[in-house]
Amino acid sequence: MSAEESATREERNTFERSLTMVQHDMKEVQRKLELEVVQRQKAETQLNEVENQLHAEVSARQAALGNNQQSVEKVQQLEKQVWAGLDVTLSQHSFSSFYL
Repeated sequence: MSAEESATREERNTFERSLTMVQHDMKEVQRKLELEVVQRQKAETQLNEVENQLHAEVSARQAALGNNQQSVEKVQQLEKQVWAGLDVTLSQHSFSSFYL
């Protein structure tokens, strides 16, 4: 075997080793990329769940506040009716007998 053939084989072996290392590095990068994609998908899913929970909580609180406001208005209306009824009742009775 000539020196030229030997040098060519050595160069080919060097290229093959470099190619093998690059392929290995590519596989490792691909693995890390796939892992990152899965982690990102999980994070997005969790974010969506938290957003949905937030919207549900906000809606529930708004409904509760609306119900509370309605209750307050109903109580106020009933209080007015009670006071109006008392005024009518008091005006219909004569208190002159109490002063005798």
